[in-house]
Amino acid sequence: MRTGTRGVARPRAREKPRLIGFPREISAAAMLLLSGLGALALVARTPRDIVLGSLVLVVHLVTFDSAFYSIRSRDAGLFATTLLLNATPYIIALIITRISLGLVLVLGIALVILAIQIIIENTLGAGSEPEYVFGALVPVLPALTIPALLGLVNRNTILYWVLLSIYAVATAAYIESKLPWRNTSPRLAMLLLAPAWIVAIMRPCTSVALIEPTLRYTIEAVRPRKIERTELKSLGRTTLARLLLFATLSLITISTR
Repeated sequence: MRTGTRGVARPRAREKPRLIGFPREISAAAMLLLSGLGALALVARTPRDIVLGSLVLVVHLVTFDSAFYSIRSRDAGLFATTLLLNATPYIIALIITRISLGLVLVLGIALVILAIQIIIENTLGAGSEPEYVFGALVPVLPALTIPALLGLVNRNTILYWVLLSIYAVATAAYIESKLPWRNTSPRLAMLLLAPAWIVAIMRPCTSVALIEPTLRYTIEAVRPRKIERTELKSLGRTTLARLLLFATLSLITISTR
């Protein structure tokens, strides 16, 4: 999601990153880490689970910028390299588990999301509002793929991934609507977050995590306000704090029996 002057934080196509490196914007790193570590907190049973899941998360983290650069710049060589680095652990898992149906389904979901993201970038252009909003789903994928890699996908991990995904796209839309050079509807964030209340039926106590963003997006829909350029850094800090709050409350309430 955008926390500075970008939506789902990614480098511009002309700024070629190193193959391996920490994401240039903290929003990308925060979403990746919260999604992956949060899922591990829900399902990890052994030190092996923690170590293996953390290693795969690190791979996703340090190749995030180069992966998106390769898509935007259509750098086939870099795209193939980053794809191989990220896919190898899952391919090995498929071989070891003799083709787990659950892992195949999860990887299929991830590939569909990535494919749609590529289509949006190619048709509407990198940097478009739909590209930023939909692209917020990508850093959340570890919440689903890492438990699948470990063979530990369950109701809790699916619920966490779905809630985090809805929150990510709603927040991306909210930030887009706040930027003075965008024309995103101030009501879009509220509409995108609404399905989360339906999902919360699976675990009613998770509605606690939805209170703050629902109030914020509703106020923005009723009384929209564009920010000044000087407020971008402040918006970034508050967005990260709210993301941490939402993820923490979601984990706590999902884990509640």
